[in-house]
Amino acid sequence: MKKIVKTSLLVSALVAGTSPAFSQSTGESPTKPATQATVTGVLVRGTRVTMQQPAGFEQSKDFSGFADADTHSSVLVTEMPAPFALATAGFTTEGLATRGMKLLSKSEAQVGEYPGLLIEVEQNGYGLLFRKWLTAFGDKDLTVVVTASFPATEADSLSAKLKAAVLTARYNKQLKIADPVENLPFTISGSTDLKVAGVIQNTLVMNATGAMPKQGDQSDKRSVFVVGKALGSLPISDRATFTKARLYKTEGIKDVEIISENDVTTGGLAAREIIAKASEKDGRQVTIFLNMIFPTDTYFIMQGIADAAVSESMLPQFRAVANSFKLKAQ
Repeated sequence: MKKIVKTSLLVSALVAGTSPAFSQSTGESPTKPATQATVTGVLVRGTRVTMQQPAGFEQSKDFSGFADADTHSSVLVTEMPAPFALATAGFTTEGLATRGMKLLSKSEAQVGEYPGLLIEVEQNGYGLLFRKWLTAFGDKDLTVVVTASFPATEADSLSAKLKAAVLTARYNKQLKIADPVENLPFTISGSTDLKVAGVIQNTLVMNATGAMPKQGDQSDKRSVFVVGKALGSLPISDRATFTKARLYKTEGIKDVEIISENDVTTGGLAAREIIAKASEKDGRQVTIFLNMIFPTDTYFIMQGIADAAVSESMLPQFRAVANSFKLKAQ
């Protein structure tokens, strides 16, 4: 389902940044892939990816990857059940610009046994200019995106190191991993029509089938529910405005009409809820449920999207699932 692909990209690659250590080219002209040597590294929590851990970085407790709190830098590793060609179709000057990113360089890269791309971008965030190295690789069934993000002021000390690090990523399709839900900082219950389908980065995906859809599968098109946590600290003073802005950033929708918005309590924490109507790009009418929870220095987002024809039955289920949200003890 295209919605899953878009959610995947939003949560992972296009939120941070990554890249490998191959030769680069300016703009979008691809260069010849370089040959990579065998790499040994550490298994990234919650994934089938191993890579070298950058010096000074630690495995993050909030997402699959590494973080350096002193420099506000991160390396995110995300697996998506989406074809490589489809998942990376928007990695162009125009496509990245729609997400506030300026493409600096792009080249082809052979990442282990998979063909891939190496991209360098810059993006403003939280009042700072960030540089990002992004490497994406995969096949007709999956895409892995490794994103390294660091303040532009730290480029001299971090750029080359993180570029080299993301190139060491290796995906092992045969590797059995523990239940990824166990790594999430929250618990949540399903409903009659919403079952856990999987986890992308630190975002839980729920749908009617309880399985991540394959390309072309329309069986769970009628409703999807996601629960995720912000990837870093972000104090928010105006929660109502922030929540409304997040609604309008929902991937693939237009003509948003807010039906209701209220302050609520979810999981014992202050939250903001919005119900809205909208259209998808193909004209399909949908109803959107958005609940954003605001602990002290971050936020959690729960969003359900349902076909307008089933919204009357799905809205109570969206709200019931949201009300089951509980933070795990730290």
